[in-house]
Amino acid sequence: MTTNESPREKVVRLIREMRNRTVDRGATPAEAAAFAAKVAEWVERYQVDEAELRAKAGIDLGSVADIDVAQNTLRTGAKVFNPGMTRIVHQLATAMCCRVILLTEYHDGKKEVVYGIVGDVLDADYVCQMSVTLMPMLRMMGRLEGAEHGHERGELVKWTNQYLTGAGYEIHNRIVKERKERSEVKQVAAQLADSSCTALAVITGESIAVAKRAATDEAFVAAYPNTKTHRSHTDYNPTAQARGREAGKQVSLNLQIEG
Repeated sequence: MTTNESPREKVVRLIREMRNRTVDRGATPAEAAAFAAKVAEWVERYQVDEAELRAKAGIDLGSVADIDVAQNTLRTGAKVFNPGMTRIVHQLATAMCCRVILLTEYHDGKKEVVYGIVGDVLDADYVCQMSVTLMPMLRMMGRLEGAEHGHERGELVKWTNQYLTGAGYEIHNRIVKERKERSEVKQVAAQLADSSCTALAVITGESIAVAKRAATDEAFVAAYPNTKTHRSHTDYNPTAQARGREAGKQVSLNLQIEG
């Protein structure tokens, strides 16, 4: 137990300890997921940013070499490319400084589309867990609203894809905005603490994001040197996208754990 630590220091220490409870360090997948969710909950509740966690751990905040990059595989069970689903995953990944690639695999002779999420270990975990949490809920909401607007069958599928596209856009904006706002708050606090304001250099969540993106891009290119862009061709529906954006503004982005 650490002595003479403030309540804030204790919170930061416990978050760091929970972050270390990963599968690679002996935790079961369920335990690792639960700890990752708890970390997300505490980071939000106590407004702890990435810079504070890394500073306490003695990590070089701006070093690409100190970013722990991994690849997660997100299985959805889908047999075909789904533009709406892909948009949600892509927007979550981009907001969390990750990269995503669409892969095709065959299991027992059956084709399956999977997503490869490359990024910082905790960020990639968050993208996968949040994707499987949001996807069914947003798809159901989109289908219900589409049906209310009189769409059926193929038109309902198109509506839902546009709905998910709008939701993904707002989800991305919320994550990025929150990180920037926390960075700005920390910058102001540091300037107030330093009356001279000379040679002030503050490492914030936004500056760490730069290092994360660089490390992720390096790992992604190494893993997938030859890629091609796959674009969907769906009819633009402003109403569906507008309704999806409203949903994206409202859905919770905090991971929930049971028990």
